[in-house]
Amino acid sequence: MIQDRLKIAKLRAGDMTPDVMLGRQTLLNCAAFHGMGTGCDGGDAIDVFHYMAKFGLPDESCLHYAATDQSAFKEKGMERCPADKFCVK
Repeated sequence: MIQDRLKIAKLRAGDMTPDVMLGRQTLLNCAAFHGMGTGCDGGDAIDVFHYMAKFGLPDESCLHYAATDQSAFKEKGMERCPADKFCVK
């Protein structure tokens, strides 16, 4: 939804640069550590908005979608998102 809104805003502004592809894997990896959704088990659009407002969301090219979430990190006892799973360029 957010990505579509960005594309619409770009078209209305006459911006012909390449489309923005938001890094959803970063959201799946890290948002649950901040109480914003539960990764692959679900969440709410408002969690995405809050996460983006607080931490931003990189481009998809920074960390490609892998269909995994934070559960593997939590199983290892990690209490925060590993640095290599939170991509910021």
